[in-house]
Amino acid sequence: KFFFVDDNIIGYSKASKEHARQIFKGIIDRGIKKTWWSQASMNFAKEPELLKLAYESGCRLIFIGVEAETEDGLDATNKKLNKKIGIDKFNESFDKIRESGIAVLGSFIFGLDSDSVEDIRNRREFIKKANVDCYQTGILTPMPGTKTFKRMDADGRIVRNNYPKDWEYYSVYDVTFKPAKMTMDELSSEMKDLWYDVYSKKTMMKKFMSGLRKTKDVESSSWALATNFSYRNMMVDLFGDDVFTIESLIGPYQKMMKGDS
Repeated sequence: KFFFVDDNIIGYSKASKEHARQIFKGIIDRGIKKTWWSQASMNFAKEPELLKLAYESGCRLIFIGVEAETEDGLDATNKKLNKKIGIDKFNESFDKIRESGIAVLGSFIFGLDSDSVEDIRNRREFIKKANVDCYQTGILTPMPGTKTFKRMDADGRIVRNNYPKDWEYYSVYDVTFKPAKMTMDELSSEMKDLWYDVYSKKTMMKKFMSGLRKTKDVESSSWALATNFSYRNMMVDLFGDDVFTIESLIGPYQKMMKGDS
């Protein structure tokens, strides 16, 4: 397996899409039998020929920056294309990619200035119901030098600013600033609840089965499941039983296998 280091492997222009087509075709024509993954924007769903060639060339997982499922959230993350596609079309777009045999890894950001506690909880439910096979879930982390950091720093909202000591908190799993619509403790608590939920075995196995039905590809679905497990293991390392009790890891999975609700 390998990763194409590209923020958007198909780009937006005709030239960039043709470049992607040549890459995929080149892999196929040379008989290179490797599976790979990369990043793309949601417009990948509108390119059936590229999806077909990507799959034939070995693509089994694609990372898509979803970030949020609200208009305010998309504005806060400057996701103009996602907003243009339309939130009500997100699942349709995910499924068009999955139907090509490629699993979808969606990324989501929490703690945006537009986010309230209710928004965090709604995004959590969106992830569980969305047609994504695996998901990266992180807390907004204003990095020094960025516009977001400068704005928050000017407003006195950056809390973790004792460098180099505080660099350890810049992991996307810690709160480094004062959120706009909740306290730091509320954001931290909501995220622990979210991680407990979306990375439980019950939720992950439901995602796996859904992906298997849609992609009809065991390798793609297994790769997505392994990705979710890797994120789950990060949470276990970070929070231990405070988030992932033995019951949360084993109990729901056993019940699901027995057919219990």
